[in-house]
Amino acid sequence: MRKVIGIFVVMLLLFTSTSVVGTMNICRAPENSRIVMQGVKDQSQEDCPEKDWLQGGEWQEFVPMGKEHIRVEVRIGCYFAGSYPITLSIEKPLGTIAASKTLPAVAIPLNSEGWVSFEYLNVTLQPGQTYYIVLDFDPGSEYSWSGAWANPYPAGVSSRDPDWDYCFKTFVTKSKPKVAERPGITTSLQMPSPPVITLTDPLTPIKIAIAPDVHIMGYVTDDTGIDGFGYVIEYADGTGMGPFNSIDPPVTYYPFDIHEYVKEGTNYLTVEASDIDGNMATEDVTIIYIKTKDMQMTRNQWSNPLLLQLIECVPLLARLLHHES
Repeated sequence: MRKVIGIFVVMLLLFTSTSVVGTMNICRAPENSRIVMQGVKDQSQEDCPEKDWLQGGEWQEFVPMGKEHIRVEVRIGCYFAGSYPITLSIEKPLGTIAASKTLPAVAIPLNSEGWVSFEYLNVTLQPGQTYYIVLDFDPGSEYSWSGAWANPYPAGVSSRDPDWDYCFKTFVTKSKPKVAERPGITTSLQMPSPPVITLTDPLTPIKIAIAPDVHIMGYVTDDTGIDGFGYVIEYADGTGMGPFNSIDPPVTYYPFDIHEYVKEGTNYLTVEASDIDGNMATEDVTIIYIKTKDMQMTRNQWSNPLLLQLIECVPLLARLLHHES
């Protein structure tokens, strides 16, 4: 399907007399996989009035109840933009890593604390056993981790003090609800509806840009409560990444304005939102950045009726784009 989009780009070039040239360097870390499903919260400590300055190697105990874990959120901050990447690992015992994920400093809130998601491939943990969430990084970095005194998570302690617990949330894969079946009776189950993502700019799932500075705008609605929002972008050169942050407290309406600097060619962006029921919604946007000879396209060029008809036919291609694999 991307070949089809490529053909469309070529056709646009014929109309606009432009040429797609080399790519620009964007300060983004490579990411090889798309964001995983958010899952269902398993364990958490969300009392976060204070912060602790980290040296590297700090840990928090937790006792899982679920089995298949997919990610961890911690409330952390970065206080030096030149900090090295930070790694979160799940360990049992300390030093034996069951899963880990590394994020660049640019993915961590700067000069403040916020919930940051560390995602990894599914890892099986034993319910009822004690595991460790460990944060580590190279010297020369400045990170903090929020927490609270008075042992707000009684099931575990932390490396700072037995009376202190760091802020964290663990998530497991969402299991399908079991429905009792009776002979001769067909049972249906009403599942909670996922969030609804509505785009306002662009109005269709494709955006033609003549400058690298783009905005993707819209809003998310949900009946029960939106508790997470983020996006993943794959740049034209194959690199990319994207944040996914918690919304606390959850809301039923969440407007967004995603500001990105794309690269020449075809860029793929997926908007993502989750709700408190563990549902996940996505909306795909294809951003085609065409650099014209003078970085400006005249009104007459865009008024070409055949070109406008061509653009109007492309949203269907954009919607089919992510179904190819």
